[in-house]
Amino acid sequence: MIRRNRIIGLSLVFLLFFAALFGRLFYLQVCQHADFQKMSLQQIRRTIAVPAKRGNIYDRRGTLLAATVDSAMVYVDCLHLADPEQAAAQLAAALQMPRAEVAARLQNPNAYVLLKRRLSEQEAAALRRLKLKGVHLLHDQKRIYLREQLAANVLGFVDQDNQGRGGLEYFQEKYLQGIPGELIIEIDPSGRELHAGERLLKEPHDGDNITLTIDEFLQYIARKYLAAAVREERADGGSAIIMDVRSGQILAMVSLPDYDPNRYFAYPPENLRNNTMQTIYEPGSVFKLITVAAALDSGLASSNTTIINGNIFEISGQSIRESHPLKDPERPRMLKDIIIDSLNISAAKLALQLGKEKMYEYMDKFQLSSRTDIQLAGESAGVRSPLAQVQPLDLAVSGYGHGFGVTPLQMISAVNAIANDGKYVKPSIVLNISDNKGDLLRDFAKTVQTKQIIRPQTAWDIRLMMQECVQKGSGILAGLPGYSIGGKTGTSQKTNPNGRGYLPGSYVSSFAGVLPGNKPRLSILVIIDNPKKSYFGGQTAAPVFREIAREAARYLAIPEDI
Repeated sequence: MIRRNRIIGLSLVFLLFFAALFGRLFYLQVCQHADFQKMSLQQIRRTIAVPAKRGNIYDRRGTLLAATVDSAMVYVDCLHLADPEQAAAQLAAALQMPRAEVAARLQNPNAYVLLKRRLSEQEAAALRRLKLKGVHLLHDQKRIYLREQLAANVLGFVDQDNQGRGGLEYFQEKYLQGIPGELIIEIDPSGRELHAGERLLKEPHDGDNITLTIDEFLQYIARKYLAAAVREERADGGSAIIMDVRSGQILAMVSLPDYDPNRYFAYPPENLRNNTMQTIYEPGSVFKLITVAAALDSGLASSNTTIINGNIFEISGQSIRESHPLKDPERPRMLKDIIIDSLNISAAKLALQLGKEKMYEYMDKFQLSSRTDIQLAGESAGVRSPLAQVQPLDLAVSGYGHGFGVTPLQMISAVNAIANDGKYVKPSIVLNISDNKGDLLRDFAKTVQTKQIIRPQTAWDIRLMMQECVQKGSGILAGLPGYSIGGKTGTSQKTNPNGRGYLPGSYVSSFAGVLPGNKPRLSILVIIDNPKKSYFGGQTAAPVFREIAREAARYLAIPEDI
């Protein structure tokens, strides 16, 4: 009986052992089959990313501005170099790299080392001539900017990983980058590809192409004349924007200093900024257009309203003075004289009559307190004090464009509303987006956003004042024979970036104008940052406007109207 119980006990033990064994085998071979298969494939397979070709960027007429071309990258199989020291010397010479850097990287214990990407044709040819064992050239891509510095601050650039950094390249990354594919190869234990092994290729999906509203020629002339003025005035930089009045499309957007995006790493960070939409400045007397428009449109004043200007205006213990003292300060000035002769004191008195609530209301109507939401990265929203904190002196100086900040893009968009019969039109810089087969994905030309912000009559009255400003006022150097040019000069001190107040002896000179003045086609803004010879906008920026307008009128065949 005891012997029988022992046999039964042993049988149960063996039964439990084999049940556990078979259970474990079932778990490993059935339940964990997929996981172990994946681990097995990972040991014998390598996945290589196949980059998608980045989409092209064109100007409005189809001129290619940015493209991706085939290039090569060099990988080194360090385990199969016959003579690492000699190879380092040869590779360094062919790739124009420091020998010590190459030698250090070839000591990497990993089988494969990526030595350099985006080789030039000369570098790739030099490597092929060496025929070094263990050195492999693989396909790569290189982004090139065909017009170099032209529109660089609009386009942006790509980094070493072909990722957009700045400007359009960054903001439109989801369209431009495409979807990478992958190549799966079988490898031996040392990591080398088995030539008889399986190769699986998932094709990449190339990026979409973007067409800008920018016109290459208008961009060229705007940069040409702005750069000449910056050099002549020994200025720190400048901005210029050309906008189509009806559509809001940006035909030229220039920011100086600029850079070559093919070599972005060789420039200081400030060159990479797009000053037209990222830099905030006090607009100065150009803003008087908005102050007068607000007074006319709200019914506070009419074209016949007069103001005693004077040469000094005392407010809150402070003195506001005219930059050019009047010979007959007590003679009543009409509303248009604020624009024609750029009167600070009359603009200040007008702002005080409007009141801070009404002043802010019209600043909001002209979108001077919010981003334009143009299709670029890094746009600033401007800066102004909260309404509750605005004191009488703050309100007075705001009448002639001080005490708050805007971007050049905000300012030209506001002036453009006056040119466009009182309709604010949202600025745009992307015309359309199409896929790599040429099929249209998005057409922004069909989605123009406009809003009536002031009465058409108000806009017309302001444009007549702008024409007189050019005919006989502070903007006389902007005049163009045959055309009814309208515009407004601006001069403001540069704010101290490290605190309150202004930088002594530093100014921003500007001119905003429309072409032609009677039926505007173009709105143009020119800004000179800290000119050293003459700082008045009528002397520095107005002549630049004239030359840009002259070339633009000829190029676009805009007929003379006077």
